Amino acid sequence: GYEGNSRRDDAAFAIMKRAPPQAIKQWPDRDAQFLHDQLSRLTIGWVEGRITNFDYLLHLNMLAGRSYNDTCQYPIMPWVLSNYHSEEIPDLTNSENFRDLSKPMGALNPDRLEDFIE
Repeated sequence: GYEGNSRRDDAAFAIMKRAPPQAIKQWPDRDAQFLHDQLSRLTIGWVEGRITNFDYLLHLNMLAGRSYNDTCQYPIMPWVLSNYHSEEIPDLTNSENFRDLSKPMGALNPDRLEDFIE
């Protein structure tokens, strides 16, 4: 019942409060305002350069309910590079080495788009 959920949540929060700051925490059921506040703090930290792109995406996935504990809910990371054929590490200052993020993966080139349309 409700009392059991409350005790569970209290226990979960007690454990999470003691976790190191860099730990990724998945909160028990929280309302929309709580998630909005968490997302705002996370985004501000990312915009201000206090967290890396990787950490931002990982925390964003956790807020969305994704988890390493369920193979069907593993975190999603976008494909951002376009150069996977070079034998050397691509120049990350060259925009040609990044994919066009305005298009989904299936529309990156005409052949892929045609395959997905069929």
